[in-house]
Amino acid sequence: MGRGGSDFDAAPLIELADETGGRAEILKNLGRDSGKTDRLKDAVESIAMTLRHRYLVGYEPPPLRIDATGEASRPQSEFVD
Repeated sequence: MGRGGSDFDAAPLIELADETGGRAEILKNLGRDSGKTDRLKDAVESIAMTLRHRYLVGYEPPPLRIDATGEASRPQSEFVD
């Protein structure tokens, strides 16, 4: 395989992306393109925005329990292996 030449077969990369829920950014002929910086920058920014908005981690603690003396406590978390 060449470096960005016409013999590059993007099909396996695109297939892998489709099968795994991902996406492939294929930038052909960057070496001959005067706007290569903009195309590459746009591709990187697009991937970064997708990653930034795709994953969200959240946590909600269990509710406080008030015992007969008025003390507040949270139940201990149980971790499953």
